[in-house]
Amino acid sequence: MKKVFTTGQVAKICKVAPRTVSKWFDSGRLRGYRIPGSQDRRIPREHLLRFLKEHGMPLGDLEAEVYNKILVVGADAPLQAVLRDHLRESDDFRIETAASGFEAGIRA
Repeated sequence: MKKVFTTGQVAKICKVAPRTVSKWFDSGRLRGYRIPGSQDRRIPREHLLRFLKEHGMPLGDLEAEVYNKILVVGADAPLQAVLRDHLRESDDFRIETAASGFEAGIRA
């Protein structure tokens, strides 16, 4: 999991020009830091994720890194409901279900 991104990498994630990311950075909308002795900018992962969420932008490839997944396999509907109630989805994980081992293999 990458912890720090360049403006070019952020631009690819956001599907914008690198100059746009630089403007976000320079205006203070996207937080990060400059490399000492250089004009290069770096954006820590947590600041990038916060920026994307605050602006309703898709997380793209970062989404898989953001959430842990709980995969419930072969449980009937009432048991799935009980599990969902007890585990209550949060910002830390998502609950998914699969009817069979085959389907679980596809989802995993």
